[in-house]
Amino acid sequence: GSARPATPARSAVHAASGHIVFGGRPDQEGELLAIPASSGDGEKAAVPVPVQQRVFRSVRSGTAWFDISRNGTLVYAVADLTRNVVVQVDLAGRVTGTLLGEPAYYDHKPALSPDGRRIAYGRRGRIWVRDLERRTDEVLTTEEGAGTSWDNRGPAWTPDGRRIVFGSTRAGNWDVVARDAAGGGTAEAVVQGPLNQLDPLFRRQDGTMA
Repeated sequence: GSARPATPARSAVHAASGHIVFGGRPDQEGELLAIPASSGDGEKAAVPVPVQQRVFRSVRSGTAWFDISRNGTLVYAVADLTRNVVVQVDLAGRVTGTLLGEPAYYDHKPALSPDGRRIAYGRRGRIWVRDLERRTDEVLTTEEGAGTSWDNRGPAWTPDGRRIVFGSTRAGNWDVVARDAAGGGTAEAVVQGPLNQLDPLFRRQDGTMA
């Protein structure tokens, strides 16, 4: 028989069971599928079998957020992110504290300040800063239009803890802007260009931004 095209994969993991697990098409909402790594007959593509529903998929890349351990355990982010909390985990995988305990949709990359006393996070298109000792929140992006006409996400602290840089669409594309961590002054562009600039990071070795 003629070969049939397989379902386009959005991300794939080769499981120890001999299967390839991957995210399905965009119209298959949050579905993970599996096929044998080898169909055996060399002609027909294997028919994908659903293995999990409601798996989160990145809006930007379409990639399904999941992984499979060596013993076959599946871990994944649930598609409904409105009930997320942000916790602190040690190197052994133990939860040692709750940083953002109110169930909500938080940006995928919250950032602790260098002194560990504050956490910057994105929520509803704005950047917020929480004082972990006082348990108080302050919105950093106070400009008119923030979170409604344009978005902000992916905060990162400068090594000295004085400023926060983040992605913003205030000028159209995703650019990297910076603002005083205490909320003073105005945001200024750090990286602009015709291509989207997102998720800035700082190297620990020399403090340069990537």
